[in-house]
Amino acid sequence: MEGLWRHFDVEQTALVVHDIGGSVAQELLARQSKVRLTGVVFLNGALYQGVAHPRVAQRLLARPVVGPVLSRLVTERLFVRNLAAVFSPSYPLRPQTAHAYWTAYRRRSSAPHIHRLLQYIPERIRHHARWEEALQRTTTPLQFMWGMQDPVSGVAVADVIRERLPRAELLTLEGVGHYPQIEVPERLGPALAAALRTPA
Repeated sequence: MEGLWRHFDVEQTALVVHDIGGSVAQELLARQSKVRLTGVVFLNGALYQGVAHPRVAQRLLARPVVGPVLSRLVTERLFVRNLAAVFSPSYPLRPQTAHAYWTAYRRRSSAPHIHRLLQYIPERIRHHARWEEALQRTTTPLQFMWGMQDPVSGVAVADVIRERLPRAELLTLEGVGHYPQIEVPERLGPALAAALRTPA
């Protein structure tokens, strides 16, 4: 991100982050980059160590020896089943969306490198104190738009956000799972536009 900002001479920007993007945003806040962040909007993610509940498959794939082996055994059917499990029953994963995700994961490879993406789990264990402190100490406006039916980082993480960041804005999306931007774009879009102070 910092390299991209330098390349385009970005001096200030807002961020909208989801899932592993939350870790990236926390690292940027901790670094106090030269680029001024005008605001950060967080969608569902494991922002606090020990609060979110990664699925068993995620934990196994994140392991250094087991992960690379298991990732080669992941089929589209297994991948879709695990992805669908974090969507809410009210807004289930659509087949075309599932296939698009699978295609993206397999880009330039015969097997998805999911185990590499899941390194955010051990990274969060290593850096959680610094990243969580960055949320507490920042003067950057923070907003949270949270799918409350997310089995990985739903209600439990939202409760910690309320407790530790009482001044931050928290929009709770009842009946919505891990992917609010996909499940309820018609609700999330206007909320994001308002948060970023841009026309809807």
